[in-house]
Amino acid sequence: MIRPDWRPGGWSRRLALALSGGALMGLSMPGLGPGSLAYIALVPLLLAIHGAPPRQAFLLGLAGGFLSFAISMSWVAETIHTFGGLPWLLAEPVCWLLAAWMGLFVALFTAGTRLIDAHTRIPLAIAAPPLWVVLEYLRAHLLTGLPWNLLGLAAHEQVRMIQIADVGGIYAVSWYVATVGACLYALLLPLFDTTRGYRQAHYFNHGLVLFLLPVCVAAYGQVRIAALSLHHQQNPDPAGPIRVALVQPNIPQEVKWNPEALDGIMQRLARQTTQAALLEPDLIVWPEASAPLVLDYSPRYQNMVRQLAVGAGTHLLVGSLSPVLERLNPATRNSAYLFGPNGRLVDLAAKEHLVPFGEYVPLERLLPFVRRLTQGIGDLVPGSGGAVLEHPRGSAGLAVCYELIFPDLVRRRFADGADFLVTITNDAWFGTSAAPAQHFANGVFRAVENRAYVVRAANTGISGMVDPYGIVQARSELNTEAVVAASIHHRADTSFYTRHGDRFAWLCVLLSAAALLRAAARARQRAPRPAEADHGDDGDEADD
Repeated sequence: MIRPDWRPGGWSRRLALALSGGALMGLSMPGLGPGSLAYIALVPLLLAIHGAPPRQAFLLGLAGGFLSFAISMSWVAETIHTFGGLPWLLAEPVCWLLAAWMGLFVALFTAGTRLIDAHTRIPLAIAAPPLWVVLEYLRAHLLTGLPWNLLGLAAHEQVRMIQIADVGGIYAVSWYVATVGACLYALLLPLFDTTRGYRQAHYFNHGLVLFLLPVCVAAYGQVRIAALSLHHQQNPDPAGPIRVALVQPNIPQEVKWNPEALDGIMQRLARQTTQAALLEPDLIVWPEASAPLVLDYSPRYQNMVRQLAVGAGTHLLVGSLSPVLERLNPATRNSAYLFGPNGRLVDLAAKEHLVPFGEYVPLERLLPFVRRLTQGIGDLVPGSGGAVLEHPRGSAGLAVCYELIFPDLVRRRFADGADFLVTITNDAWFGTSAAPAQHFANGVFRAVENRAYVVRAANTGISGMVDPYGIVQARSELNTEAVVAASIHHRADTSFYTRHGDRFAWLCVLLSAAALLRAAARARQRAPRPAEADHGDDGDEADD
């Protein structure tokens, strides 16, 4: 197979290309720039590693990945400085350390891609996208996981193109975006080749994929949207829609946990609940940890909440801390209480996936200095068992705060019988950064993946509702006091993703493992003998 003898040049030119790709990837995330940038982000990154030695490809990927997450997650430094009490001198390096960790997965992608490209005949447009998915999946699970800003998230507003998530989750959308980028990269390479026949074949094959793939993905999306819409029309709910009112009190973070502000916070929530009751909802939802208290240890305020539910004549879901009674030492959980129209407690569920270094300190015995360095790190206990709350109009799956970003965790809520998803959060930590938009965008994919409605109540925003097609039907503005009304329905369908989970991601694991093993085996076969190695060059030769 003849390949173009083209080199991007020295290290500085390669690095500039890698950083360009990282910048495009970072700016494509919600709240920062147009999502369309994600489709071209891999082009300069793959150009940068073309013909590079594996070690250099790894470093280039690390540089590009670092910049990508340093841009899209720059809010981390401000959050831990403002609310964690960490000085800027330490807050910025912590942010950079996180960006480097996230960038490590991009580095593994570029190193693996380079290895496959150098030692196999597998086209990069076929080999690279599954490997990207594998590393996103690994990032979502390794060391408790952090699937923040997966590549597919950039496409959250492209309704037809994201419908494939009901088969492969957001990972399928990441694969699609990465495939488009890899094809664009492949189409650029022949521009530097003088072999006319190779150029024509190369253009035809990748050009055909670049044309057919978006058409097929869009066609699937249109068919699925039409089929679901028709099902809703032919099978209307006899009881009508489930009316939900989402309360957004807009309590600043510096005030939220001040005990002296408790009365004022509760009065604001009471006023908004009375306002929400005028909408005659079936369910009123308060955000995560609505007030700075443990509800079971505050009889006065618990009675107040009960009376609000009675006065509203509906179910009231309240985010609050709950005590852990089975432990000798005092401990709490980040929970949601569901009160009925009679004021009695109907159900209780707690957050399962806690935020490391936010709600608890991992390996605290080995890292005792972490808690001393920062303020406000919690010491919460994760919930156990399912988090599905029983409501007369349908079961509500619960996702507290950043649990929303974990596809499989939310999927299990629906596999356990949830009819719709309620997510409660406090995004006041993020200020006016891009983080609230990035967090909210994950709800779009959880809705499409499970073909269910997602309603979200946030302390300072963004509160809203996403329908099973991934269309945002209602939303609030950031940092405003609001009551958001939403009408939702039961799930019309159980998606492939809900039933089978991350089968697509595991298929990518198998494909990538086979390609990498083949490449590694051929690399060992081609490795020069010690005597021959003395006469080798710097390893930056063109591909075989």
